[in-house]
Amino acid sequence: MTVKCRPHYLPREFTAVFVTAVYIPPGVNEALKELHNNISSLQHKHPEAFYMVAGDFNHVNLTDTLPKFYQHVTIPTRGNNTLDRVYTNKQARDAYRAVPPHPTWASLT
Repeated sequence: MTVKCRPHYLPREFTAVFVTAVYIPPGVNEALKELHNNISSLQHKHPEAFYMVAGDFNHVNLTDTLPKFYQHVTIPTRGNNTLDRVYTNKQARDAYRAVPPHPTWASLT
């Protein structure tokens, strides 16, 4: 699912923000082709927008499909695996940072 956002305050370099939520079930790699087509179509129509693609990728790596996107999650998100990822079309180190959960949060699940 992709949502186009136009916040009241937006840096001048961006015309809009597109947020795409992704769930790719294990073993369903053809979903990457559909995701690539969707993002490429939007980038063609809105080249000056900021794009964020986030969700559960189940061992699929988006950097092969969209090589100009940056992956921001650098810590394991499930056990020792990094399945939940956040990709953007701009390298924004200060815009997003993944941090491990507080140890007491694990007891709540």
